[in-house]
Amino acid sequence: MLRILSEAINDLPIEVLTATTAEGGLEAMQSLVTDLVVQDVFMPGRGGLWAIEQIRIKDPSVKILAISGGWGSMESNKTLKAAKVLGCDACLVKPFKLEVFREKVLELLGGELFDEFSTQGQAETPAGEAARLSEA
Repeated sequence: MLRILSEAINDLPIEVLTATTAEGGLEAMQSLVTDLVVQDVFMPGRGGLWAIEQIRIKDPSVKILAISGGWGSMESNKTLKAAKVLGCDACLVKPFKLEVFREKVLELLGGELFDEFSTQGQAETPAGEAARLSEA
């Protein structure tokens, strides 16, 4: 998943760093200026909800995009509601189209990057795709 999501935005003029645990991601943030974190809610270590809470404490200005496909009997919409309460800025329910992920990243980064690389308004979103965006 890390590789696929990284490749979806590799043409953007941004530096993409990945981590396989919540703790690893937070450690990487200590030495970097971070504009956006894409946080899977369920991941090894203490998990994404803990990471979102820690990111908000460390730097309230960082944009956070939470993603989840749920886990066992825990539905993704419920986990993303928890992520929203903890302070994420946007949510995506897995599975989602890479184009939707890319647009959400651009939207959250905003500014000139959004203006230059976004395709919003250039193509219609396929029917049903809006249902993949969580309103958590």
